[in-house]
Amino acid sequence: MRMFEQKQYFISKFSFENRYCVDKEMDAISCYEKWFLTQDEYKNKYVILFERIGNFLPDLKELFFELPIHEAIIYPLDLIEKSNVYIFENEIGFVYSPRIMEYQIFDQAMQTDKKNKVKLLRLLCNTIADIHKKKIYLTGFDKRQLMVEDGKMKIRYNGFKNHNRNSVYRVPDYFAEKYSSAPWILDAFSLVAIIFEYMYQWKPFCGMMTSFSRDEEYQFEVFYNNFRKKIFIFEREKKMNQIGFLVEQRPVIEKWNSTDLPISRFIENILTLNIPTNYSEDTILLEIQKLITYYENSELFQ
Repeated sequence: MRMFEQKQYFISKFSFENRYCVDKEMDAISCYEKWFLTQDEYKNKYVILFERIGNFLPDLKELFFELPIHEAIIYPLDLIEKSNVYIFENEIGFVYSPRIMEYQIFDQAMQTDKKNKVKLLRLLCNTIADIHKKKIYLTGFDKRQLMVEDGKMKIRYNGFKNHNRNSVYRVPDYFAEKYSSAPWILDAFSLVAIIFEYMYQWKPFCGMMTSFSRDEEYQFEVFYNNFRKKIFIFEREKKMNQIGFLVEQRPVIEKWNSTDLPISRFIENILTLNIPTNYSEDTILLEIQKLITYYENSELFQ
């Protein structure tokens, strides 16, 4: 059609050669993402999200598993139209229905009272448990992947799965490789890291430098070093005067000191990947439910 002669467009090689003509670029919440409002030749509207995926492509089976709410995939530049000037070779696009703009981002949904926060955390935990039963594993996830619609959790594919440069909710790639045979552990790590943040109002691995910069690359480097060296709140004998911690962390440390020992020990075991050998996947998920119940009933937390 005429609009494709006048405007840039994307082609999906995996959706019957559909062409998506660009109407406009939309605001993105991260420098690692690009959003475009598009339409096909029948004037159906779509939203395309481009994410950076690193220097290699994921397996196709990972792109087409049941979870994503995307309708098609657009591969990097060398696999689509050479005339396309919008994307880089390490970006991959996911085509969504415009309804994605109506979904509530998880972080926004959690700006509510404690009762509803607990419901959302249980919903997230149950959703992860359900997809694991189908042998679908995210190998760790970022809370920006999570969206809520009509009481259901929507989880979109995340290109950072293979290029984890800015998520403090996922095990660093250098360490995650050790758990390729037990990917559920990596999802449990992300789940507990997210719950920890909402409980203590602090990301478990953030130190002083992180608070001085919003730059995602810089945050990653700090997270990487803190994770590797274990410089964070869990060092009980050092935490009150540990170099690298800010004054703002003292309320977090005080709450941590007041947390029931079995709960704090479980959190520490998961977030340091010191998983007891007798813990199965079902045991971990059951303990996470207990953690949410503790958060619900404890007066320590908002």
